[in-house]
Amino acid sequence: MLDENRVRWIEDIKFVATSTLGRINQKAKNLGHYGEEDEAMTNLCMGYLYLLGLCEKNEIFIQEEPNRYLIKDIYKKETIH
Repeated sequence: MLDENRVRWIEDIKFVATSTLGRINQKAKNLGHYGEEDEAMTNLCMGYLYLLGLCEKNEIFIQEEPNRYLIKDIYKKETIH
């Protein structure tokens, strides 16, 4: 399990992503279409929620042994751009 601050942070972003999708959906209903920026934000929010779901399903945030989290190993990985 992640420490309390990280759990709160993840849940806060989940809430923001979900509420943003709701606002974009309502805006699209009112205007009858999506704008380019709305489509980009929808994809970003849906991508976050999808990846969060995968992490939860595959227990990425589960503690492997005392005081060691798999997520710490993920942070150590290098990204190649």
